[in-house]
Amino acid sequence: MRIVEYTREKISRIKVLIIARLLIAIVLLGMGTFVFRAENIPFYQLISVIFLLTIAYGILLKKKMYLNSLIHVQIIADIIWIGILISYSGGVDSAFTLLYILSIISASLLLSSKESLILTSLAVATYFIIIFLQYKGVMPFTEAYQSRSGSMVIYVVCLQAMIFYLMSISSGILSENLRHKVKQIRKLRNFTDNILQNMASGLISVDPNGIISYFNQAASDMLGYQREEAVGTAWKALFPDNIIKMKNYIPSLQFGADIRKKNGDLLLIGFSVSPLKTDDGEIEGIIFIFRDLSAIKELERKLSQNDRLALMGKMSAKIAHEVRNPLASLRGSAEMLKEDDKIGSSSKKLLELIIRESDKINERVTGFLNLSKPAKPKLKRCNIHTIIKNVLVLLRSRGDVNPEINIEYNVSSNKLFSLVDEEQIERMFLNLCLNAIQAMPEGGTLTIGADIREKMIEIRFTDTGKGLSENEKKNLFDPFSTTSERGTGLGLSIVREIIDTHNGQIEVISKKGEGSTFIVKLPVAEKNDNE
Repeated sequence: MRIVEYTREKISRIKVLIIARLLIAIVLLGMGTFVFRAENIPFYQLISVIFLLTIAYGILLKKKMYLNSLIHVQIIADIIWIGILISYSGGVDSAFTLLYILSIISASLLLSSKESLILTSLAVATYFIIIFLQYKGVMPFTEAYQSRSGSMVIYVVCLQAMIFYLMSISSGILSENLRHKVKQIRKLRNFTDNILQNMASGLISVDPNGIISYFNQAASDMLGYQREEAVGTAWKALFPDNIIKMKNYIPSLQFGADIRKKNGDLLLIGFSVSPLKTDDGEIEGIIFIFRDLSAIKELERKLSQNDRLALMGKMSAKIAHEVRNPLASLRGSAEMLKEDDKIGSSSKKLLELIIRESDKINERVTGFLNLSKPAKPKLKRCNIHTIIKNVLVLLRSRGDVNPEINIEYNVSSNKLFSLVDEEQIERMFLNLCLNAIQAMPEGGTLTIGADIREKMIEIRFTDTGKGLSENEKKNLFDPFSTTSERGTGLGLSIVREIIDTHNGQIEVISKKGEGSTFIVKLPVAEKNDNE
């Protein structure tokens, strides 16, 4: 990341150098043409050279390769170009000698002090050669130069050389100080950015125009947007349901709100909002710090459920004693009376009703006891595929399953191992299947699928029944909450309890009138050596 930023910064400086050189050359050569009117200087040819070099530099810069070499080539070419210009414009009397200073400053800003001094020496040597050739009569010279003494020429040349070196040293020192400050600022910025990016809470900053200026990794994980696609985007474009207004957030405040993720899901977020102020106290943006409250809500649900289960646990023993024992006696007496030949057919029907209703009561009490005092799972490495096949055998052997219901089973692998209590998982799967069957009283299709995704075994139970409304889904796993006339309201509560004890997950996807899908996720167990 730092290398990328450094390269980007260097490319930006080279672009500035290319553009600045082009502008300065055009301005100075234009001045030379119309102010000095030095007809012996080939201005148009030199301008053409600058344009051609600029095109070549641009092509090389686009490839982003050999950036340091490109800087060296540009400055050396500038020194030669300035030398040619000076030789045509009077040598020691040329007004364009000061252009060397711009090249020296460029070298100091873009290169190290050592490299800058080497290029300064090249400029001085080039300047000396031009003056020497002019002195020898090889190059043209002005009348003013001809009238000067040799010592005066040496003085001017040495003075120019001293100025070049002084400019190189001073600009080099300033450049080094600037680099040091920039390095400190970059280090501080990276340190701050690392802190913000590694925060557990999401952080978004928005400018006064509603444009997102910062988006940390936690915000990306929670909301699904990448940092690159969020920064620079208007808040209302990403979150149209949560339009912000600057005036609403002048005081610091906290609130909870549903915000829509990139995939369209709603996420309950706890916001802490505060204004971002300048040193003068003016508001220049808003800072949002937020956390996903879904886990907290889930914890509150579990705590509330545990409280209810604790109360149920206290009542369970008493219920078992006060209800089940008399119920067993009542059912046994009804069975004996039913076998009596003296009992009429109408009375036998009443006795059958007593037996059937007694079984329902016993089933509810049993479910109540299982939920309030769940058995500790006896974990062992089991094949989920085998458990599902056993459940299918149980379903097909039941007489109360509608024959109009088609059951399909799709599996990607027959080796889906997890560390589970086989009996509890089998009961859980059977409960989910029976719920799906009850949701299709007129027939339909129950599709069971199993696969491994992200180190979890994912089992899907999909029915083509009546589906669930949003309100029904909210209380689906609460005790005694049922959408079936035949249900006890304890089956899904027991399912949830079994999944929690196995460190699994359950998800419900359903719409009214479109069927339901229950997705159970169980951790994958490590393979044995003999597999």
